[in-house]
Amino acid sequence: MRTSIRFVLALTLIACGGGEPNGGDPEPTAGGEAAGATFAGDVQAICDGPNELPPEAAEASPEERAVVLGELIQAQLQTPEGRELFQSLAQGTPAEKAARLRQAEGAPEPCALALEFDEAAERYGRGPAPGDEGGDEEPSVEPGGATGGDREPAAIAGVIRQHVNEVRYCYERELLRDPDLEGSLKVRFTIAADGTVAAAEITESLHATVDQCVKERVLGWTFGESDGVTVVNYPFVFAHSED
Repeated sequence: MRTSIRFVLALTLIACGGGEPNGGDPEPTAGGEAAGATFAGDVQAICDGPNELPPEAAEASPEERAVVLGELIQAQLQTPEGRELFQSLAQGTPAEKAARLRQAEGAPEPCALALEFDEAAERYGRGPAPGDEGGDEEPSVEPGGATGGDREPAAIAGVIRQHVNEVRYCYERELLRDPDLEGSLKVRFTIAADGTVAAAEITESLHATVDQCVKERVLGWTFGESDGVTVVNYPFVFAHSED
């Protein structure tokens, strides 16, 4: 399996938090921006991150490499806009992340981190569910509440695809510990009238850690508003290759 793919998935979470800037960074101004700092400079630092990794990172596990890279990049960011861009890389598909980087002001060509996301997009595609099987599944929708929900299965599936990288991360993280892990996981969740997920349960288990991770992610999703409650059943099928 390509370790760079697993690194990109781990970076999804690192972009949400991670290490604090090193003490040697320039002193920020009252507005939170270091003197002489520019957004274009931050974009350059983000793009060049993989090229700045120390040699020993090549021998580290994908998770360890991702942590080192996340801390390295964050330590160099000097503008609020740069930090916001880096945090935004926790959202969207790999192809969308690569495009976001290349469209940013001052982005170099090539952008090393965008190339990492390109590889992830090639490996996983632009939106299907994890694994090669089940990617075109439509959710099974049960009516719920007094009036029932009027949400279309295709619309629900579209929202799920927007969050598919979160689910992939749950699987890829455990795959580092168990390289033979694969199979299916089914989740049943209730969408309230306001579009939030009111409850979720795993009805077919893959692995306890993966199950809990997926459940927590699903509880954070938001769907469109409706006149009633909608109960959804959705399968994820996980598979990996050794290429």
